[in-house]
Amino acid sequence: MQRIQWKRFFCLFVVAMTIVLPANAFLTTEEAHADTFVHPGILHNATDLARMINNQNIVPWKSALETFETDDKASSSYALQGPYSIVCRKAASVPECSSQNYGNSALENDARAAYYNALLWNVTGNQAHADKAIQILNAWSNTLTSIAGTDAPLASGDNGIFLANAGELLRYSSSGWSSADATKLEDLLVNTFYPHVETVGDANWGGSAMKTLISIAIFTNDQSMFDYTINQFKTNSCASVTRNIIASGQISESGRDQAHALGGLGNLIVVAETAWKQGVDLYSEGDNRLLAGSEYWSNYNLGNQPASYDTTYGRCTMGPWGAISATLAAAPIRCAARAAIFGIRKINFAYVPLTGDRTITARVVSLTNTHSSAKAGVMVRESLSGYASNVYAAIKPSKMIFQSRTAPGAITSAMDTSASGAPYWVRLTRTGNTVTTYHSANGTSWTQTGTAALSASGAAYYGLAVTSHANSILAAAVFDNVSIQ
Repeated sequence: MQRIQWKRFFCLFVVAMTIVLPANAFLTTEEAHADTFVHPGILHNATDLARMINNQNIVPWKSALETFETDDKASSSYALQGPYSIVCRKAASVPECSSQNYGNSALENDARAAYYNALLWNVTGNQAHADKAIQILNAWSNTLTSIAGTDAPLASGDNGIFLANAGELLRYSSSGWSSADATKLEDLLVNTFYPHVETVGDANWGGSAMKTLISIAIFTNDQSMFDYTINQFKTNSCASVTRNIIASGQISESGRDQAHALGGLGNLIVVAETAWKQGVDLYSEGDNRLLAGSEYWSNYNLGNQPASYDTTYGRCTMGPWGAISATLAAAPIRCAARAAIFGIRKINFAYVPLTGDRTITARVVSLTNTHSSAKAGVMVRESLSGYASNVYAAIKPSKMIFQSRTAPGAITSAMDTSASGAPYWVRLTRTGNTVTTYHSANGTSWTQTGTAALSASGAAYYGLAVTSHANSILAAAVFDNVSIQ
């Protein structure tokens, strides 16, 4: 059982880059039945919710919750973007669609807002979150009748899961959502979403379909749909876990790009985790194939070359590719939380909260030259407020910079050093409340660039920080070889 739990931990750590998936207590591996479905039991069960409630004021859960709440879709004041009677995705030839993606972004954002607010209602007990989730679900349930376009299966698969999860979290709590309204959501999911995901497609399309299929099955207590999804996960000729991840761990779209490879892997892990909530173990399927895929993807995206790559392997309808793709790689920063730090200039910051002495190292592979003072590098902050004490080791388009604010609200000091620009290595080390920064052209020979005090009595926020230093223009930075010790 310890091995099964470790598999789940590693796989969920990977998929957390794409969706919030807390781990849960052990469940026995046995077939679920419609009259014994666990509720709530899609992405979150009662154990998950109790853990989140109990830890919401304890670091690091507290800071994770605070970051989650900064998303505008997690606000109880979120402004609905829909509903629409028809949603279109790549539907240029459908007369009812005034544009080929008519209503699609509204559905995407509203569905996630419903789920985020339903989750926050369960964790915080704030009725305003429940009311917002109810408002969104009822609006779409009473309006949407059709999903159209060549990508209708993706519009259904990528969004149905959030609507079903929101409904599950509201129905099995004292949210005030009426049973009549819950039935309307069931009807929407079964009559409008299900027809587009019933036939499970290829690779990530199939995984997208299965994660909504299993969510609808649990929300509507449909045993046949649940069993069908489990069977598709195991046996579908183009979408099963063993077809989309071979024994080495290579994913069917590893040669396409790393975002699609992760998306396909993540979809399958979502299905496995949802099944686990119902007592069905899909993690061990194919000799722990999800674990193999998680390790393969993580190894490559940490900057290592794969032990093997099969040039004859790809999707049923795409590929194969002659080599593993570096496109959209260097993705490990996506497992961190993200925040927009507002001060004199806005900084986008991907971070993890940590205690104790730490060293963070990264190579800045590239930086968009939006301004001579655009920056990308490693940072440690005592908080996420705009004028928090912080130390920043970064590169500009043609220089290195050491930057620090020794106390909240104090003046920021900065010192430039000549450098060739990206690619370049940066590092900072915290010992007590003293932070020392370094730079390197090769990652081996390091030169100290500065030292400063950090006003942080406990946990601090370590991560990657980027700023364009130009209003209304975004800077893009690519990092690799990121490590925190």
